[in-house]
Amino acid sequence: MQEKGFRLPVAVRCPSYLCQAQDECYQFTQSFKYEIANWLTSAFEKESGLVVSSGDWSELCVIESTGYREWLGRELNFIIVDGSYDFSANAVAALSGTLKAGGILLILVPEQSRWSTSAQPEQQRLFGENLITESRFLNRVGDFFEAQECIHLTISYTNKDTVTQQLETALEKELVSPNPFLIDSPSSTFKLNTVEQQGAIEAIKRVFTGHAKRHLALLADRGRGKSSALGMAIADLVSRSDKMFCITAFSRTAVKQVFEWFEQGVYAECIDRLTFVPMDQVIELLQSNGFSYDGLIVDEAAAIPVHQLETLVTHYNRIVFTSTVHGYEGTGRGFTYRFLPSLLNHAPQAKILELKQPIRWANGDPLEQWINNLFILKPQSKPDSIINNGSVEVANLSFDWFSPDQEVKDDILIDSFQLLVDAHYQTTPDDFRQLLEHPSRYLGVLKNKSEQVVAVILVLQEGGLRNPVLSQIAHGERRLRGHLVAQSLAFHCQQPELATLISWRVQRIAVAPEYQSKGLGSKLLSQLKEQASAADVSFLSTTYAVTQDVLTFWLRNRFQPIRLGLSLDRVSGCHSCLMVYAIQTEEKINQLIDEFYERTRHLSSGCYQTVSADVLRLFWCEKEFVKKQLRKLNQSHLDNLQRFSLNHQSLEDASLIVLELLDSAIEQYCINRRYENQQEHDVLLAKDMALLIAKCWQKKTIKQLNIEFALNGKKEVEQQIKSAVRNILQKKLYLNDISK
Repeated sequence: MQEKGFRLPVAVRCPSYLCQAQDECYQFTQSFKYEIANWLTSAFEKESGLVVSSGDWSELCVIESTGYREWLGRELNFIIVDGSYDFSANAVAALSGTLKAGGILLILVPEQSRWSTSAQPEQQRLFGENLITESRFLNRVGDFFEAQECIHLTISYTNKDTVTQQLETALEKELVSPNPFLIDSPSSTFKLNTVEQQGAIEAIKRVFTGHAKRHLALLADRGRGKSSALGMAIADLVSRSDKMFCITAFSRTAVKQVFEWFEQGVYAECIDRLTFVPMDQVIELLQSNGFSYDGLIVDEAAAIPVHQLETLVTHYNRIVFTSTVHGYEGTGRGFTYRFLPSLLNHAPQAKILELKQPIRWANGDPLEQWINNLFILKPQSKPDSIINNGSVEVANLSFDWFSPDQEVKDDILIDSFQLLVDAHYQTTPDDFRQLLEHPSRYLGVLKNKSEQVVAVILVLQEGGLRNPVLSQIAHGERRLRGHLVAQSLAFHCQQPELATLISWRVQRIAVAPEYQSKGLGSKLLSQLKEQASAADVSFLSTTYAVTQDVLTFWLRNRFQPIRLGLSLDRVSGCHSCLMVYAIQTEEKINQLIDEFYERTRHLSSGCYQTVSADVLRLFWCEKEFVKKQLRKLNQSHLDNLQRFSLNHQSLEDASLIVLELLDSAIEQYCINRRYENQQEHDVLLAKDMALLIAKCWQKKTIKQLNIEFALNGKKEVEQQIKSAVRNILQKKLYLNDISK
């Protein structure tokens, strides 16, 4: 550890005999923190440090743990985390990335047994009113203070040395160096771009100056210079040409560093030649041929839904995608598993480049290793049997179920959380803490014969709400942490009695990539239904950003929709969907399902006009029931439809009868599926019905239809609608009453 450029985690414990209560721990911290502050500011400028605490730290900058995001993108020399009051996984993991080479992360905590049993604001924030008696997470953090990468010291007041002398002695012992800090000026080293980063800069520039359809996917861990490479590359291009560039991400804040590096490399008059545009607007511009930029950058692409990324690739030929491989942002590796194969399939000349050399600290940095291991942010090494994408055994998988009061073995915990990180871009260190100790968390895993977890389902218990809280929720006067579905049932659906029942919400499902498309997700749900029945649970639920493939999965597992979000989610770009599976409350749930279909149909030309027509088609064609009032077409109806399909009538004049055909066809389709066990999937028929739904129900414009169905102009739209009518008539996919 003598090599320059390392950053260090240092844990300092309060003496146990002073830790009789949390308030006394806090008081102890107050008594010696000024000495620690003076010690750090003697080596670093005080402006280059930060304290995460709720107390006063004299002239040092202090923030609450909830304010950590405002400091991302900055560079610091030291951070003090006052763990005696609170310890936020997200804040610690995120802020560690702001430390420069030679920096130090100093964590102050009480004696372990007192620390892990003390109430903390973070528990209230994560778990609501469900406080735990002992924190498994804080016990894990305490164990990691003993790790090789971390310097661990318990302050002793029987020692004649001062607090700072004890700290310096501990550092000298570990570092074999008289200087506790590895470089005098952390900013003087690791500032210039590496050869690897220079190669990335040139690769970015080639995307916008070379042949078209040679996109770049730039992957990197935190601190590898991804943002600076982007900023410097675009600055160089702007300085040498009149090109204009567009950058998009899940938020404007995410690209702050890119703009800082860009602005350092261009004259003031060129600053406006890199513009941030939100993702939904970028897609709209591309689809309407209104995108006038010379290049597109998608930063932190893993936080953007795959179907939106694929839309970009379909409509534009010069794109640089970037993604954090793993880190505090919660990006995960779903981008790598799902999008990159699709990108290479569409554009075989696209290039994937990964930055591995840190530029703000040295290789083998102790702090980076400690954070990654503590929060399981780095993918674990897997044996060849798992890495191999060939045939895998799924017949003899074993299922394990863990209730909240059961401690999960470390190997299962690591495998499970890594699958969640890989599968869900929003998985964060806070989620790891909830996995460890949420008082309402249930975990189910499927393991192969090697005892490795290959699929995981994470479930939260909800409901059991009572007045007066329930009444306040139903009237929109209060909102609890957690109980997402229970509160939606009470407020949005105005069914507070359902919120009194115990239900289980499926929070996440993840399957190892090589085991996907083999029915393991459905197998997990089957096991969950058995566990729920045995536990006297009233119903299961799930909420997610609705897309065609995810909706198909839930419908095939007999979950039914009861609410569709009224607006597009800012991150996913989709409407949220709430679905349930009734175990004991079928009558009440069926009432909500009926209301869902009536409401969604009524709003389909309003707030649901932005829903994909294929999603609406799936809702109706895969539903589990048939209406009592069935629409039947008589011979006159069929004659009129035939005339329209043969170009003897305009779409406007035939709009009512086409609507009648669509409604009748959907009902007949449901009957065929339910009573004739029709399983064959007709791709052409699905497209026909989606087109009619988009036009007749959602009343989408010709422009919207052209974009969604890849058509060209009003004439082609009308011809496709007439073709759809002919196809439905030929298949006799309608209810008829020939006697009329």
